[in-house]
Amino acid sequence: MSQKTATWALIGVLFLSLSACNNNQSSPNSQSESNPEEEVIEERLILENATLNQVNSDGETLWKLEVKKVVYRQNKEKAELEAVKGELYQDGNIFLQIEANQGEIIDNGKQINLQGEVVATDPRNGAVLKSEKLEWSPEDQLLVIPQPLTGSNPRFNVSADQGKYHTDQEELELIGNVEGVSNESPLRLKGKQLNWLIPEDVVQTNQSLQVDRYDSETETITDQVTANSGKVNLDQKMVFLKDNVEFKSSDPPLQAASNAITWDMEKKLLRSEKPIKVVQNEDKITLTGNQGQIDLETEIARFQGGVKGVSESNQAVLFANRLQWNLPTQEMTAKGDVIYQQTNPSLTSKGEEATGILQNKNIVVKGSKQERVTTEIVP
Repeated sequence: MSQKTATWALIGVLFLSLSACNNNQSSPNSQSESNPEEEVIEERLILENATLNQVNSDGETLWKLEVKKVVYRQNKEKAELEAVKGELYQDGNIFLQIEANQGEIIDNGKQINLQGEVVATDPRNGAVLKSEKLEWSPEDQLLVIPQPLTGSNPRFNVSADQGKYHTDQEELELIGNVEGVSNESPLRLKGKQLNWLIPEDVVQTNQSLQVDRYDSETETITDQVTANSGKVNLDQKMVFLKDNVEFKSSDPPLQAASNAITWDMEKKLLRSEKPIKVVQNEDKITLTGNQGQIDLETEIARFQGGVKGVSESNQAVLFANRLQWNLPTQEMTAKGDVIYQQTNPSLTSKGEEATGILQNKNIVVKGSKQERVTTEIVP
């Protein structure tokens, strides 16, 4: 076995070293006549089974590649690679392990392009990125993925039309038709643009977002929420949504809308510190309040501040400071400055507390020790 090494200057103090190993046991004469291991043809240097290595002025490795074949074109300052496998370094540590069918080293190592079944693995967080093309810029610490890609780690899988991986922050920016699925809970995300903060187990966006909870056996969506922006904590199974938030549930069947909603998926709890509106179309009931909470497990909703309940079927209205709504039984318990209004017959009752079913006009208003119930009947 013979081993040969060739080096050439890249730029300034940067350099590129190549090592090649030839397993051909042929005689020197036959080797020079056919398939030479190294040859210079039209300002090209061709090496087979080569190891390429680039370091900076401090002697730190920037990248190290093993290739089946490399063709270096000196006039174009470009090296063409076949069957690439290697590592990319940052501050002297490996941050990406890469594989690809083909590649290019451009502008004396300032950029590395990989093509064909590209796989990039970050050993720091277990993320695996796959695409047909990848562009690495060492100076910018940026991995550009201009074609459709998938990304995954043990907790989350995602796909998009294109992406950027900020290697110093371990953050994957996904652009276009983004879809993500949690591996630990029946959670699916969709959006135009998402940022996956991998070490924090957080996915966030300042653009439109859809989050689905689905039945893992039937794949049927049970709950769905949309918003103009949001954040999902994959570890805590918490969803934080802002601006034009709309929530839909099939069990119990209801819709909720607010400008800010927090969804605890594990506890099946929906909360809002902003004005919230809840509609149950089946019974034609609408509840609004300055704050609200819906327990999807117990099917009980609670509202605070400026609460108003409306039954569309009979035009009955209930006002209160606080209200609890039992969704299966439809029974409401209202407290504080209660006002109940109905038509046919038309009446208004005021008191401190009320209980009953609004759509049945079966509301009992109670007073307090300090103030009795007042009722006004309009003939």
